[in-house]
Amino acid sequence: MNRYYTERPASGAGYVLSAFALGALAMYLLDPVQGRRRRALIRDKAYSAGIKTRKIADAASTDISNRARGAVAELRRVARGMGVWPEQGREMGWPDGPG
Repeated sequence: MNRYYTERPASGAGYVLSAFALGALAMYLLDPVQGRRRRALIRDKAYSAGIKTRKIADAASTDISNRARGAVAELRRVARGMGVWPEQGREMGWPDGPG
């Protein structure tokens, strides 16, 4: 038996309330007077949310890329200070050292 799932008897009241809410939503959006405006408003808000999400994702991607480049530059700086470059750098496939 799954310890996270407990069986409960089906409640008719929950289904009735869900059906009532769904019907009210349909009436609200399909209203012949204001429904078209409401649907357009929802569509515009969804489009705007998509644009904002894309901008946030692009900014996060750029930030991660810049942080990775900074980490590589820092590792190269530390390696240069330890005398790793250019001898061991050439062995690793970097002919002229870092940069």
